[in-house]
Amino acid sequence: MSIFQTSVAQMWKRNNMMKKLIYIFTIVGLISTCGSREPTRVDPVLDLDNSIGSVCGMASIRGTNESSISNGGCGINNPVKVYAVSGIKLSSPALINCETARTLDGWVNSSLKPQAKAIGRTVTEMNMMGAYACRTRNHRAGAKLSEHSKGNAIDIGGFTFADGETVTLLNDYYSSPYKSFMSNIRAGACGPFGTVLGPGTDSLHANHFHFDIARYSMGAYCK
Repeated sequence: MSIFQTSVAQMWKRNNMMKKLIYIFTIVGLISTCGSREPTRVDPVLDLDNSIGSVCGMASIRGTNESSISNGGCGINNPVKVYAVSGIKLSSPALINCETARTLDGWVNSSLKPQAKAIGRTVTEMNMMGAYACRTRNHRAGAKLSEHSKGNAIDIGGFTFADGETVTLLNDYYSSPYKSFMSNIRAGACGPFGTVLGPGTDSLHANHFHFDIARYSMGAYCK
């Protein structure tokens, strides 16, 4: 083989080797990218992804629009699944109607946030214990349907603060320094919500606030 032929052969081998290396690096890069790709976050503080936008005509209420529910006497027209209100995340999404969502959002701004600030704290999450459920009041056979069955009610069992501390109604409702905080946010819910129940109402509400938007001729029922 001549020197020219040898050089050509060597160049051909080098070119093939380069092509193989480029192919390998390309595949490795694609695999690495796919494995490490994170979903785009709309709000890194709330950690909500692209599918969770604003609902109920309010930018402060973050959630998704859901299909209407009809189940005998239970149901919600145009329900929403709420994930956060005014920058405070719900521990689990609440399936409710928009009037309940807007009332919750109003209470967060008029009562929850100011009362937390008064004790030097910032609430980042609410512990949700109940939202829509097709059931009777207090789960009693033969009783009237609960406001939960219409998407009119929510149950809140506690709160998490910015430093990671969590307080619950069951353990902290009567304890300093949270006694006044709990009492004040409960009082602040009476009026915006038509029904406010919690510790001291009965044994069924010892561990959570029950807020609903039912309206009564005698005014709000807060016990």
